[in-house]
Amino acid sequence: MAKSFIEIKKLFFDKTPITKEMDRKTLRTLAKFGAFQRKTAQQSMRTKKGASPPGSPPHAHGNKYLRKFYFFVVDKKQKNVVAGPVRLSKYSNIHLPKVLEGGGIIAKKTRQGKPKIANHPARPYTGPAAKKHLGSIAEWYKLA
Repeated sequence: MAKSFIEIKKLFFDKTPITKEMDRKTLRTLAKFGAFQRKTAQQSMRTKKGASPPGSPPHAHGNKYLRKFYFFVVDKKQKNVVAGPVRLSKYSNIHLPKVLEGGGIIAKKTRQGKPKIANHPARPYTGPAAKKHLGSIAEWYKLA
C-alpha cells in the first residue's frame, strides 16, 4: 500500500508554529533582560554631591540626565537587546556616558579658553548591571 506524499507529510510536525513561539519567547526574554538591566543601572547611580570613587557607579547630579536618558531597545531582526545611555549633546565630540563606563581622557577648554586635559577613571554601571542578570535569562525563557 503506497501512501501519498500528503499522508506522509502529516506524520511530521510543522516547524513554523514552533519557530514562531520560540521567537516570541526569545523577544520577551530579551525585553525583560533589557528592562532589568536598565532599572539596575539607574538604581546603582546614587544622588550625592561630588565624584564617586573610581570603580563604583557614577553619582547622579542635578537633573540626573544620565539616569533619565538610559534606555533599552530590542532588535527583532537581529534578536538582541541594546541598553545604555543616550548621547545628550550632538554638539559635543565627547560621549560622556562612554567615558564614565570605561574611563578615558577628555580634552576641554577652561573658562579662559585654555585647553585642559582631564583623566577620568572608569566608573562602570552598565556592565555590572548586565552581569547581574545574565544568570536569570534561562529562567525567564522558561517562564515566557
